[in-house]
Amino acid sequence: MQLSHLQLSLLLPILAAVQFAIGIVFVEMIFDEKSLFGMVEWGGFLTPNLGNWWLLFLLRSIVGVCGIPLLAKVLYPLTGQDLKHQLQHPTRSVLWVGIISGLCLFVAEWFMYFAVGFVPLAVAIASGLLYPTIAAIGAWTLWGDRPTPLLVLAMTMVAIASFVAVPLPRFFVGTLSDILWGISAAAVSSLAFASYLLLTQRATRQLHPLPFTAIALGTVFVLSCLVGMLPVDLMEITLEPRQFPTLVVGGAIVGVLTLVGYLLSNYGVVLVGAARSAIAIASMPAFTILLTVILFQSALEFKQILGILGAVLGLVVLMSEPPADG
Repeated sequence: MQLSHLQLSLLLPILAAVQFAIGIVFVEMIFDEKSLFGMVEWGGFLTPNLGNWWLLFLLRSIVGVCGIPLLAKVLYPLTGQDLKHQLQHPTRSVLWVGIISGLCLFVAEWFMYFAVGFVPLAVAIASGLLYPTIAAIGAWTLWGDRPTPLLVLAMTMVAIASFVAVPLPRFFVGTLSDILWGISAAAVSSLAFASYLLLTQRATRQLHPLPFTAIALGTVFVLSCLVGMLPVDLMEITLEPRQFPTLVVGGAIVGVLTLVGYLLSNYGVVLVGAARSAIAIASMPAFTILLTVILFQSALEFKQILGILGAVLGLVVLMSEPPADG
């Protein structure tokens, strides 16, 4: 059976979800030593604290920014010309949309980190699955892109399946304040990421996705540098000198995965819109669980199997949706 243009286009944000899942697993390995395929022990180079997270985030941002010119030669040689034109006309709204989108992306990632500081990672991820709904409502409000029944069904299936797939802890010792702060931070992260997708849809109507991605990631890099100016006691980096080369390689790999993921996501937004892209990317937790099972030989619970299958079925429903008229 031949796939339609919409179905082929939806593969881009689905592949972005896979890329992001690979990045999450790799970052987890950097902070916590893992056994790959039950044979090789690797990772655990950094202690999970704010300073070390910032260092990895900065390395990833540097690689993302430096990778744009290399990709531009292949994907869109006019990237430099478009960026120069935007910088020479700073009053043009698209430049500011790109900068604000980078700010939203920065807020989304850092607030998810803050959420993990208050509640377990699984709880934070589950609480951050609001962005498909926010993106769908935003696209409907801004551009009249009303969600179809199939789109709502796919969104519901993927969100519930991803929630089920995440291994929620049986016991969590934390105060009510911690829970509220953690869930609130995850919700802010979700709102920021949905805003990033909506701004991407807005800006890429006038600007190619590659220079737009350059503006957004450049903004993330600048903000990351500013975070490094926080008081030293907050930004303590615990890293042995002999581990630095390994960390640089790890940061480079995470940076490449992130850059490719956001490019796939942004191209997907251009082709299928923010709402559909958000639903596809929301399958990331299910892909993450599947990767941990494959790479770390971790046990797979029955509910996780249901979650992964449900996410796949939700994506099938999403891809079966006919394109909107006009």
